[in-house]
Amino acid sequence: MYKKWHELPSLDEIKAAIDAYNDEKEFWFKVEPFILHIAAQNLEAVEEMARVCKKAGLKRFGIQPIKHGRYLIELQGTTRLEFPLSVCPSPNWNTLIKKTHALMKKNWQRMERFKNTVVSYFKKQGKVRR
Repeated sequence: MYKKWHELPSLDEIKAAIDAYNDEKEFWFKVEPFILHIAAQNLEAVEEMARVCKKAGLKRFGIQPIKHGRYLIELQGTTRLEFPLSVCPSPNWNTLIKKTHALMKKNWQRMERFKNTVVSYFKKQGKVRR
């Protein structure tokens, strides 16, 4: 069992999730980076998206063939925090929540920067559909 949020969790929500944890496996506290998947029609489109990612400051970019001539692009942010709760059984919860919220907001800002870079790039190329 695990609990995840895509919005800023409250201290009470996090503590309730920890209290409800009853698995034998070690409990990990994590803030994970965003992951986006984009389908590309060909390698030229993959290369173009790689240029956009670089302009947006994204460092993690991978491709996988999904069908003949089509590709799946996976983008991943780098903002992350993770540790087993056993190494810090009594953390300073207020500090941890502040750090968690700051990292989540940074993830959202990076996604927004990527979106704005994509729109700007493809507008200049005359390729934006609306």
